[in-house]
Amino acid sequence: MTDKERKIEVADLISLEEIKKEHKAGEYLAIGSDGKEYEASYDPRFLADGVMFFSIPSDVKILGYLKNKNAYCNKTIPCCGCANMDICRGKVKNN
Repeated sequence: MTDKERKIEVADLISLEEIKKEHKAGEYLAIGSDGKEYEASYDPRFLADGVMFFSIPSDVKILGYLKNKNAYCNKTIPCCGCANMDICRGKVKNN
């Protein structure tokens, strides 16, 4: 079952605080108040508590996050959270 196929329950969502507490690089889906999913990446290398990168309309509120199990590693942030990008176990997308 893909992330798109499963019904999203509010109880399934991860807060940004939980992601920051784990402090591991990863790929997520930001769930917006408009019912859409937006790809997001957490990177612990920037700032003390990391940075979440995403692009959403300014009027959309983020309700929470889901792990993006279908993410492809772009070799800049290992999607599996490993520390070494050269041995990342994530799927590498070939352009």
